Amino acid sequence: MSMPHKRYTGKKLKERNSVFYLNEYKKGSYQLPKEHKILNFIENNFHILKDRPIALLHDDFHLGHIIVLSNTYNGVIDFNGYDFGDPYYNFYNLSLFSRRHSIPFCIGQINGYFTESPDDTFWRIYALYAAMNIISTIVWTKRYDEQSFDDALQRIHLILADHYYFNLNHHYGISPYLLGGEKMNPVIGIDVTKYETKYKLLREWKVVC
Repeated sequence: MSMPHKRYTGKKLKERNSVFYLNEYKKGSYQLPKEHKILNFIENNFHILKDRPIALLHDDFHLGHIIVLSNTYNGVIDFNGYDFGDPYYNFYNLSLFSRRHSIPFCIGQINGYFTESPDDTFWRIYALYAAMNIISTIVWTKRYDEQSFDDALQRIHLILADHYYFNLNHHYGISPYLLGGEKMNPVIGIDVTKYETKYKLLREWKVVC
């Protein structure tokens, strides 16, 4: 199937949108705590998105768009917002929506995509998209859905806590500890309660304070 025009415009629009939201955030009245760490993380890592592969994206995949019938997966809705772009972009809603409701679901989505444990490149890109979507969520919610701003802030602060305000050593990245502080594998037989323990990474990984 040939789709060069859509592939090109989808990627370019995302790049322009990222710049737009950053500029709008800087002009706005709301200021994130330790915002310089988040903005620096975006600026210092934006280059890793260069030459990323392009794929068909759902573009808004999360638990709220999954249909369950009789406790069984039955389908996915909301494909009308599809786009073409980095396949890793489809994971951004793990941090923004799904992580708050079900860490096992997040683990399952990642392990269902990869045949082996995801590498540091995935986690670095995942973190970058998470940081970028913090900025766009603030701008979009303030402009179009201000009554939901408090809920958006709760989700944002959970992302910030999971990623220690994006203040991790460049070499170590954030690798498998973003989802509540525990390694993600093996999935079979996990004790879900252990995923409530955040910040295990602070003891086991080097953090730049």
